[in-house]
Amino acid sequence: LALERIEESTRMKPDFLEAWRALSSLYAASTRPADALAASDRTLELAAGDVEALRNRYDALVELGRGDEARAALAALVAVDRTPETARLVFNLGADAMKAGDHAAARGHFASALELDPNLHQAHSALAEIQIGAKDFAGAIAELDKVLALSPRNFVAWERKIEVLKAMGKADEAAEAQRKLVELRGN
Repeated sequence: LALERIEESTRMKPDFLEAWRALSSLYAASTRPADALAASDRTLELAAGDVEALRNRYDALVELGRGDEARAALAALVAVDRTPETARLVFNLGADAMKAGDHAAARGHFASALELDPNLHQAHSALAEIQIGAKDFAGAIAELDKVLALSPRNFVAWERKIEVLKAMGKADEAAEAQRKLVELRGN
């Protein structure tokens, strides 16, 4: 009923920004991506740079499987909404690129996510994994240290750091990291 009333209000007043924005969100929540995209586009015609519409537009394009357009929509969102929520969307794009084996693209997305949210330790962890895969152990340690500075009780990061230190032949540093991990775990 509410959706129908909002749709009616856009027919009665085609430049009713708030109604188009609401439709964009309601369609997105109702898994109607084509309608969400159309409502988002109309919202953006009325208010270029509207963050909610840009986010809904990105989500709709992803749902519709229109990857190139979705990446462009995300770039438009990043330009106006430099928040941790947007950083997570960029991080997810990096994770998808990493799964697809495109480490160069993944690295770029993770770096972009960190520009938006320097506290996104998951991006540092992902960068460390890329460095480990490339056998850049010094780079991996640098990223893991950033993870641990942001999330000191991140046991997985501690374990990865120990493994990398051992791979580098730094047994004393690995033993010290192991001691710290045991202390943190309380065992």
